[in-house]
Amino acid sequence: MDDAGQRESVSEEMASGEAANERLILSKSAELGGLIDQARALRALLVSLSAQAAKSAARARALREERARLEARLDAIFCELGAQVFDLFDQGRALEVGEGTGSLASCEADATTARDCDAATDAKVGTTHQGQVSEEVSDEARLSEATSSMRPEEPARKPPVLRVASSLSRTMKLRAGAKSQPATGARLVAHLLPDIRDQLGEPPLKVGSYAQVVGELGKLKAATDDDRLRAWEELPDEVQVALGCMITARYRHLQDETPAACRGVVQNDKDAVKILHRLSNHFSITRAGFVHGLARDHHPAHGARWSEDAAYYHRELARLAHDLYGEEVEEQSAPQNPERALGQIEALIDKSPPVDRIRALVEDILSTPGGLGGDDPRLVRLMRPFRDHLSGAALSKLRHAIDAAEAEKDAEPDFVEELLPEGWPWHAVLQNSRVVMVGGDTRSEAQARIENIFRPGSFEWIPVKKGENMRQVQALAGRMQKGSVDIVILLTDFLSHKASDQLTDAAGKSSVELVYCNRGYGVAQLREGIENFVKLDRAERSEA
Repeated sequence: MDDAGQRESVSEEMASGEAANERLILSKSAELGGLIDQARALRALLVSLSAQAAKSAARARALREERARLEARLDAIFCELGAQVFDLFDQGRALEVGEGTGSLASCEADATTARDCDAATDAKVGTTHQGQVSEEVSDEARLSEATSSMRPEEPARKPPVLRVASSLSRTMKLRAGAKSQPATGARLVAHLLPDIRDQLGEPPLKVGSYAQVVGELGKLKAATDDDRLRAWEELPDEVQVALGCMITARYRHLQDETPAACRGVVQNDKDAVKILHRLSNHFSITRAGFVHGLARDHHPAHGARWSEDAAYYHRELARLAHDLYGEEVEEQSAPQNPERALGQIEALIDKSPPVDRIRALVEDILSTPGGLGGDDPRLVRLMRPFRDHLSGAALSKLRHAIDAAEAEKDAEPDFVEELLPEGWPWHAVLQNSRVVMVGGDTRSEAQARIENIFRPGSFEWIPVKKGENMRQVQALAGRMQKGSVDIVILLTDFLSHKASDQLTDAAGKSSVELVYCNRGYGVAQLREGIENFVKLDRAERSEA
């Protein structure tokens, strides 16, 4: 055969090989396209389920099994997709080492060589099976070797670059370069919260050394890195808020409740202030919810210290991890000391905070297994003035205990003047005090009776019912801060939360003692409130 005939034969063979490759690519593309369509559909469904699950913990629990089933199916599709792509690259040579993008013309040399090797192997296996070792190959193999040797040498290639056939470039974009859709994160969310909790660790009860401050700051900085906060967006809003509150409480603990030298470390660390700035920006953008503690004038909401707030939100995150993702609660709280718990409540009441803070602390303490009971007589005595603020199932036992104690009180005869104990210690305190009672309707006979029995240095009764007379309440708050009032008696049955909170805030900024009285303003109720909330050493302090 002359040179022209050989070149024509080689061209026909090359065309045949290219056509075969194109057919293989098209058939595989159809299979890949079907798998990719299924993956997209599953992703869209998982996005919808994730949005529903983020609305509430109950909804997340109801959808847990369905999401797990879809995620397992999506994983299986991705595995099959990977296998198909490998087959295509390995068998069809659609993906090869070359430069840039272009046609598949450069595949023919490798395809021809592969067929030559297969033919030679078949010939050898056939003769060996008959017991004769032969080096003979088929005429087709000889021809292929001859034509291959006549081809000009290929030019030097650039460093290897993966090249995808043009017919696949669009479908492969899903895995090669496109950003993952939120649905693929649904499976990762179950691991995201445990990872964050492990990184942060358990909040320290007390930080008292330079090394502890630096270590704690490092954890808080890492947790509020921009990339970490972006990952939070995969979590339900309530989880994000609990995380934000815990980190904020831990930062405030370092800032306010550590020795002076430790606080200086926080103040002089320029990156430390970014912790709260990043959290504030995150929640401003995501609108996930309100984070207590970000404002500088906030105070601990679940105890007397920020470390107690941090411990509360740490437990809350453990509960959410269990409710939302089925994570086992490994941490068991140490047995609670009832006396210590009562001391925490009493110390908080002495600070005259908003009633909601007192209620939150009591609820947290009563929710701890093996601790203080809701019917403990000492707790009933402390919380009796706040009975109407004790809403919620966690406080139902305490409410019933207070009601039972009140029923016993109502069965006793009311105090009259001669039944007050002789030498009642609080007479000396009241005689030197300027007393203001707030709430209800003033009645001249009731006011005269109170003045005659308790004999305060001066007595004033401001009539307030719910939201009425707020100007007088505001004026009284100003007088309290100026030091022109000593004792303020709040008739909680007749006051709104707004009025009560305004006066408790003013008391916290002054030396005024607040007396909480509920269920009326009889002599018995007033005496009990005074004995519970007015300290006997007030008279000594007033004289000094």
